[in-house]
Amino acid sequence: MGSPKLAAPPAPRLVWPGSTCPASVTDYNRIIGTSQIYDLKQVKELIQLHGFVVLNDDTNLAIAGKGRNPLPPPAWSSEEVVGAIMSLTDIDYRNSQWCELNSKRYLDCDAYIIYFSRSKKVRSSGVQGIKLYIKFGFVPNVTSPKTIICRFHPADY
Repeated sequence: MGSPKLAAPPAPRLVWPGSTCPASVTDYNRIIGTSQIYDLKQVKELIQLHGFVVLNDDTNLAIAGKGRNPLPPPAWSSEEVVGAIMSLTDIDYRNSQWCELNSKRYLDCDAYIIYFSRSKKVRSSGVQGIKLYIKFGFVPNVTSPKTIICRFHPADY
């Protein structure tokens, strides 16, 4: 008697299925849920294939070491941003929420917090690295999806 045949696992989700953004996003309805929208392994693969883009002015300023929540100078390179995302694990996940883009459009995103060593470009203990808040998502129905970085700054919590 042979071993039972198992069904293939479901394909990882890339786009939130059927989520509708509220007409007015506030602190009371910003959180979508506490389950990841995007499969982190696939996110990492897509970043390696297609890269990322930042579509939020506050995040562009933070990466440059400026604005209301700046990262330590000098300005962070694309490689450092990618290194932080590649260092994420599922245990770093916090929640999923709506995030405003420059276009005043909202994107459904997964939020993570990680301690990251900028000099070594790897995750670190809290003593040796900076506590980062990273939030990203994808624009639906795009054939070569770039990861949209909505937030990348020091974590306040």
